Amino acid sequence: MLHSESDPDESFFRNTFDHAAVGIAHVSPEGEFLKINRSFCEITGYCAGEMIGNTFQSITHPDDLQKDMDQVQQLLEGKMNTYSLEKRYLHKQGHTVWVSLTVTIIRNESEEPEYFISIVKDITKQKKAENERDRFFDLSGDLITISGFDGYFKHLNPAWEELMGYKISELKERPFSSFIHPDDLAKTSAEVKKLSQGIKSIQFENRYITKEGAVRHFSWKATPQVENELIYAIARDITDRKDAEDQILTYQRRLKELGTEMTLTEEKQRKVMATELHDHVGQLLAASRLQIASLNDGMEKQEILSKMQDISSGLLQAIHATRSAIFNLSPPQLNEIGIYAATADWMEEQIESKYGILTRITGDERVFPLDENIRLLVFRCIRELFMNVVKHAKASRIKVKFREKQEQLEITVKDNGKGFNYHPDLVRLRNTGFGLFSILERMQDLGGSIEIDSQPGKGTTVILIIPFKTKEI
Repeated sequence: MLHSESDPDESFFRNTFDHAAVGIAHVSPEGEFLKINRSFCEITGYCAGEMIGNTFQSITHPDDLQKDMDQVQQLLEGKMNTYSLEKRYLHKQGHTVWVSLTVTIIRNESEEPEYFISIVKDITKQKKAENERDRFFDLSGDLITISGFDGYFKHLNPAWEELMGYKISELKERPFSSFIHPDDLAKTSAEVKKLSQGIKSIQFENRYITKEGAVRHFSWKATPQVENELIYAIARDITDRKDAEDQILTYQRRLKELGTEMTLTEEKQRKVMATELHDHVGQLLAASRLQIASLNDGMEKQEILSKMQDISSGLLQAIHATRSAIFNLSPPQLNEIGIYAATADWMEEQIESKYGILTRITGDERVFPLDENIRLLVFRCIRELFMNVVKHAKASRIKVKFREKQEQLEITVKDNGKGFNYHPDLVRLRNTGFGLFSILERMQDLGGSIEIDSQPGKGTTVILIIPFKTKEI
């Protein structure tokens, strides 16, 4: 029963009711307001006279009414005695007010519902702050989370769904450790332990596994709130950066290997040159000198002519061997007659004569406007392509074409060899040998490019493109 006016404690209870810092209302089982205090009036904007006899349904936001009514029904049915929820009231001035509502049912001696006591607290500012927080969460491209020391996510922004492939509800229902890469579980557990002791995480990295099984690298900044056993954290997806770092490391290792390979190749070339000069040129010249020394006045003319022919033949062979060695070191034709003519000479003297591969060169024979160093590097690239054909392609023909295209020199080298499955990344990162990788690097250094078209059984076509205005080497 409500207190009567004659109750001696009425004054005490009335003062408590009226001056409470929270809104208090007595409400009938049908929802009519029986009594309200000052704080309730301040929250809703209505005075007591306007509210008494009115219903809580009339001032409840339509979107929140059903959940409120469902709870009231359970009170009336005796399934519970109290419920709490957050809802919105319609203020007299037209705006909405968020409140935290706690309702308790009071029953008479017959256990029939007599009235409800509603305790109402204005949480509009709190909800506004939460909405601003949620808006920040929702708009951020980074991964934002509030997690508990118990190992579960409490709040996640939409970026998690997009990146991980799970719904937020799925991420919350499992321990966050279940999404972490197994190799990173131990260090993550140690980091969470530090956070539980109040130590911030500044730049912690670990890996998560998406719903589709992909591995993503995250960099974390986290601040603990020990009293509430919560962790506030922001993670940034650094997978692309990690992949780039891995490629750079692989690339550096490859460069180191190639540097060693190049040194060995140069040393082998020096040995070949030394052998050529010693075994051929040196011996030919020594033999010619001995033959000259053996000439004397007592010899018959025919014998002298025969020895002179042998000497002439030996000197000619020595000249050819010397010319070949000089050409391999630095072909003088490059500066004298241009890269086209130097290439034609080298194809004839080296590829056809030594390896029996038919060659053909066509196109523009001009001396192109390239720096001396550029000409040398381009010629070495062409020579490297030829040697790749000799070593690997098993070709019987090579065709070369020079042409000018939009202030660039375009050189096409085509063979009819066995070909291969070409992929750009394999040239960069796989152990494909010094040839193509070296050519690719040289072309990029020159500001040019390389195009490769090859298929098994269909030969290989390589196009070198060198701008006339190249950067200085």
